[in-house]
Amino acid sequence: MRQFCTECGNPLTEDSQFCGFCGTKIADGDAPQAKPAVSDGNAPNAPQPQQPYPAAPPPPAPYPVPVKKGGNKKLLFIILGAVLGALLLAVGLWFFFLRGAGPLAPSGNGDITQGIVEPQGNDNGAAPLTGPELQGLWDVTFRQYIEIKEEGAADYQHLGLIEVYLETDIADLGEGNLYLTMKPVSGNVNGEAFLEEELTGQEAYFEGSLANDTLSFYLETNSNLLYTAIPIAVDVPLAVATGKLSGTFETTLEELIEGHDMRYTVKFEFVQR
Repeated sequence: MRQFCTECGNPLTEDSQFCGFCGTKIADGDAPQAKPAVSDGNAPNAPQPQQPYPAAPPPPAPYPVPVKKGGNKKLLFIILGAVLGALLLAVGLWFFFLRGAGPLAPSGNGDITQGIVEPQGNDNGAAPLTGPELQGLWDVTFRQYIEIKEEGAADYQHLGLIEVYLETDIADLGEGNLYLTMKPVSGNVNGEAFLEEELTGQEAYFEGSLANDTLSFYLETNSNLLYTAIPIAVDVPLAVATGKLSGTFETTLEELIEGHDMRYTVKFEFVQR
């Protein structure tokens, strides 16, 4: 359907052979150019206004800066090295200066001091005692004398006496190492005997040693019958007397309780059966 002239663009009739405006001949094979339709914006084929491009997404948040692990590890090694150095220094000081001292410690009530009894050992020229010679049953007596001195008083006054009789089994572990089992069989407080149920479950166990004919162990126990104000190192010099090995250890503990001076004398007597 011919509508417009291909030269001037004016409208043509359907049977036009020539353009009525410019005289251009309309050939049979020419297809007239259709004039683009002008739209008022409401027609269906009206070009739609272009939508604005969507806003560009915000740039991604920056990645967190990785922490250099090497630096933290180096710092950790420095701290551990400092702590280890401090521990080694403390152990060294203890080893050289404190390892031979007796166990002195404050109680919850006041200051306590302990008298030290030096081991005597045998002085008769006999061969040193050995662990197998100590192995077996012993009769042991534990006594604790309690005294008090009132404020302003000149002397101590006797306050009480605890006595416990123990069947003690010493086992030889070799190389001077011993193991002691103490089982109370009777006892009294100021002459009043313990009841049988008060003795039950009061066994005490100690790791001991033998050196220079002296039996040593550390008295730290939950047994109510062998309670002392502080743990103490017990050193019992042993010798043969009346055909049996025996020895005695004694020490004194002093404590200040609410202005009162308390004194405890602890005594162990060992006699081999």
